[in-house]
Amino acid sequence: AMQIDDAFVDSQAPNAAAIKNARGVLIKKKLIGCFRSGDGTLLFGDCKGSGKDNYRPSADFSDPGKPVYRCTCPSHQFPCKHTLALMYAMAQGQK
Repeated sequence: AMQIDDAFVDSQAPNAAAIKNARGVLIKKKLIGCFRSGDGTLLFGDCKGSGKDNYRPSADFSDPGKPVYRCTCPSHQFPCKHTLALMYAMAQGQK
């Protein structure tokens, strides 16, 4: 399975603000679901956002050299802060 640590997540962030905002998502406990597929290649979760529906961030590592980041939020950053928060949570062993 893909090994994810804080340094890896930092390296995937589009900029420093995204890192700070992603950590803020965790501190404010906005990430409410954090899941990993059986083979460990897909991370997905639920994240509270500004709207009534939760955002659904995901990170697909089926090709570890080319991870695919998705989220239902309107951000144009990839990965967005919700997807980064999901990966930080996994790096820190949150379930």
